[in-house]
Amino acid sequence: MKKKILQFCTFDSVYNTNLQKQLNNDSDFASEYSLVSLTLESLIEAFLKNQGISEYSSLNKLKKLLFWKKFCRYLNITYPFDPQKDIVNIQFVDFKYIWLIGYLKKNFSRIILSFWGSDLLRQSNRRLKAMNKLFKVSDVITFETEEMEYIFEKKTNRNYKSKYSLVKFGLSELDEIDGLSNDDIHRFCHKYKIDSCKKTVVVGYNRIFQQQHLPVIQSLIKYNVSSEDIFIIVPWTYGNHDPEYRRRLEDCIKGKYNYCFLNDHLDEKEIACLRKITDIFVQVQMTDSLSASMLETLYAKNMVITGRWLPYEELINKGIKMAYVDSPELVGEEVRRLIKCSQNEEERLRNKLIVHDMSSWDANLEKWKSLYRV
Repeated sequence: MKKKILQFCTFDSVYNTNLQKQLNNDSDFASEYSLVSLTLESLIEAFLKNQGISEYSSLNKLKKLLFWKKFCRYLNITYPFDPQKDIVNIQFVDFKYIWLIGYLKKNFSRIILSFWGSDLLRQSNRRLKAMNKLFKVSDVITFETEEMEYIFEKKTNRNYKSKYSLVKFGLSELDEIDGLSNDDIHRFCHKYKIDSCKKTVVVGYNRIFQQQHLPVIQSLIKYNVSSEDIFIIVPWTYGNHDPEYRRRLEDCIKGKYNYCFLNDHLDEKEIACLRKITDIFVQVQMTDSLSASMLETLYAKNMVITGRWLPYEELINKGIKMAYVDSPELVGEEVRRLIKCSQNEEERLRNKLIVHDMSSWDANLEKWKSLYRV
């Protein structure tokens, strides 16, 4: 009988999908383990509906406690596992998992917590300290970088070093980027009405305000970056939807630059096309661990402007070359410089090779397999 690994994902994500695909394609691993996937957000939404509750936030404190008690009972009945051999890997460590500790302890021999980035960096210290009981029952806590380990210890004021493991998702987009044809790129530009005669400046990679789209656009205007030189692309496919923020952003761009918002979900080929046509990717969000969008852009041999405040020491130490700003308000100045003095081909190629060594599935799959086989 195979051991089961539950990928307990906080939300649907291509990263989990690709990890499962890679593990299932490994015949030796697939002969030992069976992968199961559950999404916490979807389970909660369905259970709220089943209980006749319109919004979780509408419940008082006592009713919230009762909700979680019933929810755990539901999980135990509907999704039982073998506590002698089965494994759970929580992907993106949300605060809500503290209410599921009973279910986790009852059903699994090993509990693995995988921090992605914003689940750690944007979580309050108070909440992280409240999550200590979850960290205590875990067997392994994974991070993408050593910087994240340090931040975790600083925020929680606890030392769980014996549980730490460094493991990254591989980036399937790297192969997609290499496989693109000119026709693929032409179709993509035509579909989204992208002016390929100008430098394409991509601002952020989702629609949350922490990407700092607004100060970036204001900086382009302030430094008189010419509308004749650039076409602005704003990826808007996921993240908290704030119509007022969108309106303010469009009001700022309209009449100043030609632009497009990418509103629809992009498939893997379209994401690869976006990386390929990006001349300058602006990644100056408030916090980050290691942006896949940024790494894919570097792999496509294109330029990145990022913030000095972001914890990218690993990239710097490996020799990745990017342009740095001290604040989003200075992005316009850097864009003007890069338009006049582009990054040389040797640096671009070196960036591509370094990203491949860091982020391909060839470089990362064995670490995931070892994590589950211990």
